Amino acid sequence: MESSERFDFSFLNSFESLGINCEFGFVQRRCGVEPGHLLRWAFTPLDSLRQAIAADFCELYQFKNLLPSGSDMVWDEKYHISFHTKMKSTIQGGGFQFSEAEKERREIWEAEHKKILYLREKFLKSAKVGGNIYVLKLDSKQSVPDILSIWGKIRSLGSNSLLCVREALVCEEIGTIKTVDLGLHLGNIDRFAPNSKADDLSIGIWLKLCQLAWEVSYTDRK
Repeated sequence: MESSERFDFSFLNSFESLGINCEFGFVQRRCGVEPGHLLRWAFTPLDSLRQAIAADFCELYQFKNLLPSGSDMVWDEKYHISFHTKMKSTIQGGGFQFSEAEKERREIWEAEHKKILYLREKFLKSAKVGGNIYVLKLDSKQSVPDILSIWGKIRSLGSNSLLCVREALVCEEIGTIKTVDLGLHLGNIDRFAPNSKADDLSIGIWLKLCQLAWEVSYTDRK
């Protein structure tokens, strides 16, 4: 991709990641777009996302529900969603254990929880206003029927779109989108970034899919 200084990527502010990991957050960062979104840097398995979005993320990130899942990550036991955190952990006895005492962790959590609450309210209010394009990665075993309940919830909140991105089944599909329903689009990418390096992007194809989804969604809104 050529230097981002030559392009206007502001349209990417209308996109919001639902997961499954941080990859789309890095797409926006590569283009100089840094929106504050609830799940931009979270790990959200599809079943977990389905449960959380159906419940409007109620009681997300409660202190009692957080378990260490990496050196700088915590796992929300209620929703099975992982977040980056300033609460540090180390491997002890074959698993991760928090490094700080509970008092120190609570102080960190209070600041992080306040931010999570703000982003949750922002997500719900923005969805009701409408005009957003939510992005969801699908693995090879998932298809449109797997996300219909998520799509139904998003559609019930407001006039929004959902771009589901999967690895293309054949080369001819790469860089194309298919409209499955009004506002529901299926995009095809050549490859996803490896889980161990979520910023190793197929940036050109990502941007092509976003541009196509934006154009279709803009037409739908007219």
